[in-house]
Amino acid sequence: MAFQGTEETIGRRDAPGILIVEDEAIVALDLERTLQELGYRIVGKTGSGEEAVQMAEALAPDLVLADIHLEGDIDGIDAAARIRSELGLPVVFLTAFADEKTLERAKQIGPHGYIVKPFEARELRSAVEIAIHTHGIETELQASNENLLAILDAQPHGTVTIDADGSVTFVSTAAGRLLGVDADGVRNTPWGDALPFPEKSLQRIRSILESPQPTDENRHRVLVQIEEPRGVASALNVEVRVDPRATGGMILFLYDVSELRSLRRILDDRDVYQNIVARSSAMEEVFQLIEQVAAVDVPVLIDGETGTGKELVARAIHWRSQRRDEPFVPVNCGGMSEELSLSQLFGHRRGSFTGASSDHKGVFEQAGGGTLFLDEVGNLPPKVQTMLLRVLEDKTIVPIGETRPRSVDVRVIAAANRPLMQCVESGEFRADLMYRLQVARIPVPPLRDRREDIALLTRFFLEESRARNGKSVDQVGDAAMSLLIAYDWPGNVRQLENAIEFAVLRCRAEHIRPEDLSPEITEPSSVLAHGDDAALIKAALQDAGGNRTKAAEMLGISRATLYRRLGQYGFD
Repeated sequence: MAFQGTEETIGRRDAPGILIVEDEAIVALDLERTLQELGYRIVGKTGSGEEAVQMAEALAPDLVLADIHLEGDIDGIDAAARIRSELGLPVVFLTAFADEKTLERAKQIGPHGYIVKPFEARELRSAVEIAIHTHGIETELQASNENLLAILDAQPHGTVTIDADGSVTFVSTAAGRLLGVDADGVRNTPWGDALPFPEKSLQRIRSILESPQPTDENRHRVLVQIEEPRGVASALNVEVRVDPRATGGMILFLYDVSELRSLRRILDDRDVYQNIVARSSAMEEVFQLIEQVAAVDVPVLIDGETGTGKELVARAIHWRSQRRDEPFVPVNCGGMSEELSLSQLFGHRRGSFTGASSDHKGVFEQAGGGTLFLDEVGNLPPKVQTMLLRVLEDKTIVPIGETRPRSVDVRVIAAANRPLMQCVESGEFRADLMYRLQVARIPVPPLRDRREDIALLTRFFLEESRARNGKSVDQVGDAAMSLLIAYDWPGNVRQLENAIEFAVLRCRAEHIRPEDLSPEITEPSSVLAHGDDAALIKAALQDAGGNRTKAAEMLGISRATLYRRLGQYGFD
C-alpha cells in the first residue's frame, strides 16, 4: 500500500527533504507528524519498495527513511541498496526487530543509521541530523576526489593510483596512452598484472611498495625499459609516491623518457659514464678515480659542494663494483636528531623508545651485501659518529633496545658538502672517523670549474624536462646559452637542472630565450651574477644595518635573489 504527499502540504521548502518508506499507515503518519514538528520537509511517502526507488529518483530527497520489512516484490533493504548504488542518497533504516541474517544484509549497503521502533522525537532528530551531516561530508570528499582525479587526468605525465590492497584504482588518460592499456579495463586489477613492465622492473617497484618508506626521494624512482611497447613509450621514469590522502595506497607517476634514452644512445661513451653526463677533463679524472676505488672494497669519501652530483658518483662506484647486484641504499644525514639517526642507521626494537611501536630494520641491514651511501655525513650527532666508527671497525651493529651485536656486510660511501677536516678542526667531527671514511677519496669539482659540460648538461636536462612536461621546446637559443655558460652556478648541476625546468615551463616559443631564464642568471648588474662571494653579502648587510631590502639594492640584485643567497650561505 502506498502513501503519498505533496511539498505544499508537508513542510517548509528550505528544510531538508525526507522520503518516508513505511507500509504501516499509523507509523508513516506518526513519522510525518514528528518530522514536521522537528522542522523537516516531507517530499513523499510510500509503502512500496519499487515505488520508493522511483520516487527517490524523481524527488531527490536529502534523506530516505526506509522500513526494513516491506510487502511486495522488493523489501526495504533491496530498495535501499538501489537508492544507495544508483542515486547515492543517504538511507536510515526503520526497524522494530530483525534477525541476524537480515541485519547483515542491511549492513552491506552502507546505511547512514538505524532507528528502532517505537522511537522518540529526540532519537529521530539525532539520527536524521547525523545522517544528513555524514552524507554532506561524504559528498564533499567525493567531489574532492573527483577533482583530484580530473587534475591528474589532465597532466601530460601518466598517473596510476594503487590502493592498500595493491589494486589499481585509477589510470589517467596519459598513462593509458603511454602504456597502451585500456584505462578503465585495468581498474580493480592487481597493479603487477595491469602494467606491461618487465619482471625486473615490477620487482623493483614492488620492493619500494612493500618496504618502509625511504627518506630519500631518489629511492622512489625506477627506470623502466619496455622491450615491446604497446603504447607510445619505450622507456619510462616511474616515480613511486605515498598517496597523500593517507589511504595506505601509492601513486605512480609515469614520465616518458624515450627521447631521453635515444639522446643517451646518440651521445658517445665519452659523454655519458654510468648516467653521469660530462666531457670535461675535470670529470675524466673523477671517472678514473671511480674505476680505481670500485675495484677495492673500502670506504670512500666523496667531497663536493651541494648539487655537484655526489650521489651519482656513489651509484657509479656501486654499479662498477662486485656489489652491483645487491642494494644501493642512500641516506641523507642532514637535519636528523640523535635518536632518529640511531634508529635510521642501526634499527630499533619495539618499545625501545617512545613511538617505537614495532621492530625496525636499520639501513645497514637493509643494504646487506650492497652499498650504503651516507650523504651530508658531517652532520651526524657525536654519539652516532662513535657508533658508526665501531661499525666500520668491527662490521657489527647493535640496534636500539638490543645488547647483542649483529654482523653486517656493507660497503660505506660517505659524502660531505664541506671539507670534513674543517669539521674536525671546529670540533664537530671525529678525526678518527674522518680518516676511516676517507680510505679512498674522490673530490667532485663544482660546475663553474667544468664549464665545458654546461652546454651538454643543458641539452640533457632540456630533453628530460620536455619529456616530463610535454612541452615542444627543442633547444636553447645562443643568447640564453651564453648566459648559462657565463653564470657561476653556486648550486651546481642541481641548480642548472632546476633552471632549465623553470625555463621550459616559462617558455612560450620553440627555443629558450634570455627572458625565459630566472632573474639571478640574467641580471647583468648583479655583482653576484658571476660569483658567490659570501663576504660581500655580509658586508652589505652590515652597511645596511641588517635591512635586507637595502642590502639587495646596494648589491644590485633583487630581494628574492638575496634571500636565495642567504639560504645558500647559511646566514640566519
